[in-house]
Amino acid sequence: GGSIIATQSTFQIKNPVDPTGAGDAFAAGFMHGLWATVTMIQNNDNNSNKEKEGLWPVEAIRNGLLWGVSAGTSCVMINGASIPSSHADIQNLVDRSKGLAN
Repeated sequence: GGSIIATQSTFQIKNPVDPTGAGDAFAAGFMHGLWATVTMIQNNDNNSNKEKEGLWPVEAIRNGLLWGVSAGTSCVMINGASIPSSHADIQNLVDRSKGLAN
C-alpha cells in the first residue's frame, strides 16, 4: 500500500441543489489546480526546496485537491450539470477552503 500525502476537507452543504456533474467538476478542478501549481513551480528558478513525492510535487497535489473540492462544491449548488458562472466563483470557494481543517 501507499501512503497518504495530501487530504482536503469538504464543505458541508445544507441544501445541495443537484449532484449531477459534481465528480466531473472535481476532476476538472483537480487538474486545473495541479497544472497551475506545476507551471508556477517550473517557472520558479528556486524550487529545489519544494516538498515532492514521486513525479508530482506535493504542493501541486494539495492545490489540485483544493480546486477539485471547490469546483465540485460549486457544482452541487446549481441545477443540472453546469459549471459555475465564473472562475471567480470557484476562486471564492478555494479561498474559503483554505480555512477548513484537513
